[in-house]
Amino acid sequence: RVWGRIDYQDLEKRRNEKRCEGVWSSSPSLGTNVFWGLTGSYGGNYGAPESFCFDTLCGDEPIVSNERSAEYNLDRKAREFVDVMITQAAQTRGNNIMLTMGSDFQYENAYESFRSMDALWEGISSFQNAGKLENALGHFKSINIFYSSPEKYARAKYDENILWEVKSDDFMPYSDCKHCFWTGYFTSRASLKRLERAGSSFLHAARQIEAMDDDTDKLMSNTESDIFDLDDAMGVIQHHDGVTGTSKQHVAYDYAKRVTRGFQRASTYAAKVLGRLLGNPDIELK
Repeated sequence: RVWGRIDYQDLEKRRNEKRCEGVWSSSPSLGTNVFWGLTGSYGGNYGAPESFCFDTLCGDEPIVSNERSAEYNLDRKAREFVDVMITQAAQTRGNNIMLTMGSDFQYENAYESFRSMDALWEGISSFQNAGKLENALGHFKSINIFYSSPEKYARAKYDENILWEVKSDDFMPYSDCKHCFWTGYFTSRASLKRLERAGSSFLHAARQIEAMDDDTDKLMSNTESDIFDLDDAMGVIQHHDGVTGTSKQHVAYDYAKRVTRGFQRASTYAAKVLGRLLGNPDIELK
């Protein structure tokens, strides 16, 4: 279980005590224990290490490995990245760490991201083989960087046979700073939660009605369907900052507007189809 968010005081303490990973007894009644670890280089969120986001939406410089280029930066960026890894490794236990090279809305131009990452990994490996990183590795003898997965990472940590601290309490609620608590997910913006529930229920019913529609005069794409607006709105409002109520107020208003507009179009369509099927063209759904 990888975890991006954590209370800022807990985070500072864990980083200082090399406790940014461990075992979580998440359900005492079920007796489940899972391995957990912080993401984002243990920075309290998720994403690539600072200054190493190679996505189009990021402002970080890409890796330039051509030594003849005036923009050549591989040597400097390789050393900076090694420093990041050594710092992160000092905040947990064992010889393996996970680098989360990505975040929200990224990899729209995956080629550029992978091109820079490949160049950086290869450069670090080359410099290491040439003995140029000996003074940068701390107490480690070598560094091996490769693409992996959470499953493979958890297996690598398991194979190190480390006796982990067991956490039995929860991670929530937490605070970003003093008086900045993230809580109330199950109670905040109750009317928006109700709208999401009603919209989801009606969408399922509208899909069944659409399946019975015998008007085959035209073939519609998904976006031309009269229930598309509601379908689209329900997909958006179920975002983790939507139905939870943690969005800004103007965003919550926009969620409600989109669902209501989808409701109106879908209900008009459903009433028309039911009226045709039941022989009563005056049906109105409210």
